Amino acid sequence: MSRWLFLIFACSPLPASLSLYNDSPFPLKVRVIGANGAFIGEEEIAAHGGHIYMEDQIGTSDPIGEGEDPSDFQNYQYSMTPYQVFWYCPEGTLYSSCLDAAAGATVTANTCEGTYGCKPPYSE
Repeated sequence: MSRWLFLIFACSPLPASLSLYNDSPFPLKVRVIGANGAFIGEEEIAAHGGHIYMEDQIGTSDPIGEGEDPSDFQNYQYSMTPYQVFWYCPEGTLYSSCLDAAAGATVTANTCEGTYGCKPPYSE
């Protein structure tokens, strides 16, 4: 009996999550893609410690931000790990990327590989 319970639990699809932390001096947009190419989510995160929690299945946490309609978020059926995490500068250039983020990981902008720089804002 205990073997069957283990197999059922081990094979059940469970939500997988990432904790995303912007430790850069720039406001960044983060985009998360599943290993199979499924779009998981995208969010802007403030500079110097902005933090969000993102998961690929609707659960008790906030999957993609307040005010989103959960019926629009259906990628949990297709997503796979490891995740690919891309950090983008405000002007759209790539700041850094992690191509093998494990489920449950905390991913920071400065621990991923990249250029670690954005263009300064234009001022007159």
